[in-house]
Amino acid sequence: DRIWELASPAKYTWKDNFFCWRNNKADPGIRFNMNGAVGNSDCVQLKEGAAKSWMDNFLCVPPTSPYTFSWVYSNALRDGQQRDGKKCIQWIEPADPQTWHDNYLCHYPLSYPDRRRHKSVQRRASSVGRAQVCTEDNVDYWGADLRNFRAKNFNHCAMECAKDTLKGCRSFTFHKKSGHCWLKHTPFGAKYTKGKNDLMSANLNCDSFSKLPSWPADFKWAFAGPPKGYTCVKIWEAASPPAHTWNDNFMCWRNDRADPGFRWSMAGPIPGQRCTQIIEGAEPVKYTWRDNFLCVQYNSPYHLSWTFSNALMSQQVAQGKKCIQWLEGADPHTWKDNYLCNKPYSGAYVYNSLPSWPEDFKWSNAGVPAGYHCDRIWELANPAQHTWKDNFFCWRNNKAAPGIRFNMNGAVPNSHCVQIIEGAEPAKYTWKDNFLCVPPTSPYTFSWTYSNALRDAQQRAGKTCIQWREPADPHTWNDNYLCHAQVYSVDARRHRSNQW
Repeated sequence: DRIWELASPAKYTWKDNFFCWRNNKADPGIRFNMNGAVGNSDCVQLKEGAAKSWMDNFLCVPPTSPYTFSWVYSNALRDGQQRDGKKCIQWIEPADPQTWHDNYLCHYPLSYPDRRRHKSVQRRASSVGRAQVCTEDNVDYWGADLRNFRAKNFNHCAMECAKDTLKGCRSFTFHKKSGHCWLKHTPFGAKYTKGKNDLMSANLNCDSFSKLPSWPADFKWAFAGPPKGYTCVKIWEAASPPAHTWNDNFMCWRNDRADPGFRWSMAGPIPGQRCTQIIEGAEPVKYTWRDNFLCVQYNSPYHLSWTFSNALMSQQVAQGKKCIQWLEGADPHTWKDNYLCNKPYSGAYVYNSLPSWPEDFKWSNAGVPAGYHCDRIWELANPAQHTWKDNFFCWRNNKAAPGIRFNMNGAVPNSHCVQIIEGAEPAKYTWKDNFLCVPPTSPYTFSWTYSNALRDAQQRAGKTCIQWREPADPHTWNDNYLCHAQVYSVDARRHRSNQW
């Protein structure tokens, strides 16, 4: 396939550059595009930071392709790929002076790829009964245990996990000598470790990690904390009395599915999103349930509706919708006939890659920027003149949802959270219980700093930082940063510790 950027000067001789495969092999479907990613394809950006005209160039493969390429444009990044077990092919054009001597396309070694199988199950997968498992030998999925027992064999371990799917089993680890089996409520467990020669681990239904949750089968309401095996958005109203126990209510979906983009607001619709009002007419006005909304992005396949009586729910069912009950027994104001409804939906695959750090992320202190999807960053206790209500942390809207959620009332259980704190904020503004959370399967591991000195330390450790700034807040919101190691071609089907 020819690799050519039309805007490059002729003297750079890109017109005779090609990426090739043996002609006795089937067509891998690789296509270079110099004008953005191709829809319904898996694409990797071919970027050279020194070449401005290369920002919209992508190498794409069909959504069914077994290949998951990654791209790097420095020897240091190539070394990181190789440490993770990938092999890299150099792309070099000596006539182009813009540092085209340290650019590489990388991939895991892959022998005899089978085009009839999904990329996430290429390397080793099998069917055990009706369960499809993706197996990794000499690997430990440590932690996130549901239960453990002595199994007859590996297949027995897998079948028990499949039986416990509704209880949250998503993966398992098997001891090859003793037969011990550990069932896990999180794909890849809590920690991924190679070189464990006595162990074999597997994920259940791993071809669904990039598949949106189906409605209603993959969703669940919880009024006593997040259930194991699920990722959740917290549903709460700060003005409700503690005795009504809304602080442990969650709307959840299976944690081995792509993020559906649900977001909660207790202060009106979230700008730039499609929102459904969540209301209970019997709630006293002082508990402020009239400005609560559950929101999704405008392009979401979920078209939610809300009812607060059994009669209204029956009407929704008559229209072909399926409803999930939201029940909070401790709230006396008729929270026993409330339902969130949607037409039955079979979750589709999300072919877009997750956002790369830092170039696909952006901070905004003045609303949602064009071309981005966002999560609102807002502390309810802050004075209105500090204008936090229009602050957002965003990612490009042509990327898969990264599952980022800000919570102003503590870390969300079953999630990986980083505390968002500014020491200079007065205690009455309650910034000490604010967290940015991602699902347990997320590839992102953020860190937070609230001084330039701490940011410098993060940068010396190889991280890149994005500033979070709110000029209207006088409490030193001019040196606050969210940091992460540079990451590209983020794969939702791999554990954070096995990404790069």
